[in-house]
Amino acid sequence: MHNPIKTDLSLVFATIIWGSTFPVIQICMYFIDPLPFMAVRFLAAGLILFVIFHGRIRTASLKLWRDGAIIGVILTAANYLQYEGIKYTSASNSAFISSISVLLVPVMVAVLSKKLPRFMVVIGVLTASVGMVFVCGIASLDFSVPPFIHLSYTPLNFGDMLTFFCAILYAVYLIVCDNFASKHDPISLNAVHLAACGFSALIIWPMLPGQRADFFHWEVILLIIYCATFASALAYLLMLRAQKYATPTHVALIFALEPVFAAIFATIIPDMMGNVELMTVSSVVGSSLIVIGIVVSEFKRRNKTGLPPPGGLEPVLAEPGQSSESEQEEQS
Repeated sequence: MHNPIKTDLSLVFATIIWGSTFPVIQICMYFIDPLPFMAVRFLAAGLILFVIFHGRIRTASLKLWRDGAIIGVILTAANYLQYEGIKYTSASNSAFISSISVLLVPVMVAVLSKKLPRFMVVIGVLTASVGMVFVCGIASLDFSVPPFIHLSYTPLNFGDMLTFFCAILYAVYLIVCDNFASKHDPISLNAVHLAACGFSALIIWPMLPGQRADFFHWEVILLIIYCATFASALAYLLMLRAQKYATPTHVALIFALEPVFAAIFATIIPDMMGNVELMTVSSVVGSSLIVIGIVVSEFKRRNKTGLPPPGGLEPVLAEPGQSSESEQEEQS
């Protein structure tokens, strides 16, 4: 019997794991550049899933392999920007700016469908945008000097800019994943797309000269093992299992905690210089506004009966009369 408490706990656990990877990846970037790191991490994660679910993946269709390769390439591009960005910004900034992808998804869907986004999405985007102004240092708070909010004319941090473009690609990744997930077995698709991400990084790696690949440090070895096993193979499995029972809105609200956990871990896990991050008042306010924007964007208007309005129901994975590969396997 399904236990909703266990479902929520598994999602929170996955979110905690992903939040912890931001300071961890920042440490890895001292020794190894993004492409070698991605190649080893995601190939290892794909291999783990292939070993565990080899019978299931062996029967996957060519279309699943094609679709998995597509989202794997998108994930490679998004992660590359995020990992490059985290070399020039803080782990907490990287996490909060990356989380804006959750807000960009409904905006992109509205553009593609040529429909206006929901009112609460607009409010959420505006709230998160104000938060980004504080997180990126464009404005700062100083309660000792009126008018308390001060604009900064310093150039936008290069790492923050890369991370914002990463958030755009993550939004594209989420939209494409949602489209493909309705057609395939999610576990097989997950294994293939992680392996495709690793192979893409492995192919591009020699094309970009100067990529450091100093794997022979115990910190790098342990952290890559952690990212491959816990942050990739395990966390994605927890997410996929939980999504069988939780609505997309419920999952998105729990995932809004990811940057919060990232900020907490960044104040606990020291970098290679032995320093931990100390969040300023401005960064705390900005980060809070981003999380509030994500939560607000997930609210849906309800009519007098208390039911969602027409067209406001949670989307299903497959269209009526259409079954995914996983459903077809269960029926057979």
